[in-house]
Amino acid sequence: MLRYPWSKPIISEADTLAVKEAVKSTWVSGGSEIIDFADNLKEFLDSTHVIPVNNGTSALAASFITLNIQPGDEVIVPAFGFMAAANVLLQMSAVPIFADVNDETWCVDAETLDACISPRTRAIVVTHTYGNSSNFDLIASTNAEKWNIPIVEDAAEALGSKLRGKALGTFGDFGTFSFHATKLITTGEGGAIACHNDKVAEKLRLIISHGLDRSNHYVHQLPGANFRMPNLCAALGNSQFSRIQSFIKERREVDSKYRTRVCAMKHANIIDFQKLYTSEIVPWSFPVRLQKFSLEKQRLAATLLLQKGIEVRPGFRTPNLLPYFDSRVNPMCFPNASSLSVRILSLPAYPSINEEDIDYICESLDNVIEEVG
Repeated sequence: MLRYPWSKPIISEADTLAVKEAVKSTWVSGGSEIIDFADNLKEFLDSTHVIPVNNGTSALAASFITLNIQPGDEVIVPAFGFMAAANVLLQMSAVPIFADVNDETWCVDAETLDACISPRTRAIVVTHTYGNSSNFDLIASTNAEKWNIPIVEDAAEALGSKLRGKALGTFGDFGTFSFHATKLITTGEGGAIACHNDKVAEKLRLIISHGLDRSNHYVHQLPGANFRMPNLCAALGNSQFSRIQSFIKERREVDSKYRTRVCAMKHANIIDFQKLYTSEIVPWSFPVRLQKFSLEKQRLAATLLLQKGIEVRPGFRTPNLLPYFDSRVNPMCFPNASSLSVRILSLPAYPSINEEDIDYICESLDNVIEEVG
């Protein structure tokens, strides 16, 4: 029996009522809830524009379409992190170029990016994995001085996280977000794009809605898609948003309790993202890096923990471990990412988990590590 799922959304009676009221309004697709949700996010992020969409992957796709990414164009993506951006690029017949990540931040930095730049590079994706940030100030300054390439921030796991007081997802040319059930707040599915450029925002709004501006019905201004967020999803998001500060506080408290417990373990270690680059991190998950682990040991440990009612997730798989990527992808080009992929177990972490639960999970992990060897 699954006692501790890896993640669990916190849905209140008020959330349920908000969705019910949205249904009763008959505004199922478009509606005022979407406008309110965009306004809430815009104020929270301090972003000039926020465009809600139906999921985080659509946010990435709309950003790439806006950048006019063409077949054969190269886009740099992290070798460690959720593969949504790379997957979208493959579907567009573009070429994802995989950059290694920094061993301290688990994100790309200016040095790892520099090695991947070529004359064919059309964009850089910076993914804020586990809610953490790279030294984005350095990336931005290096980009301005040397590359001048558009930056897409994949902040799907980083809503609420800040770097030196500024929200992640608002540094680059595009910031993409996800409101999947595992995220800080959820709309069921759902996402958003943040940007500061008026013309870019205008184009994004056309792209997500069939290329129509609705002032001239059926006259498409460009070949857009339907990436719109439904009003029902936005209603849930607005209700969740009213408790966002509480969710942030609770996630940080869970993270702190885990850190105290894991620091006493022999065969595991953690990185304190909060101390890096004056960051204010809202943890998306609680990843533990295990010593002397391998892919086989990682899988066995996850199976043994599941038998104890604990669901965990492995590290993000690097492209050399995914069969649909080109066999020429060389893991030697991203040694840090390759190591993290097989040595990480991400533990259950959500607001309703308590200290007794954390003690049981960590004790079970300690025993399983000893058993696996």
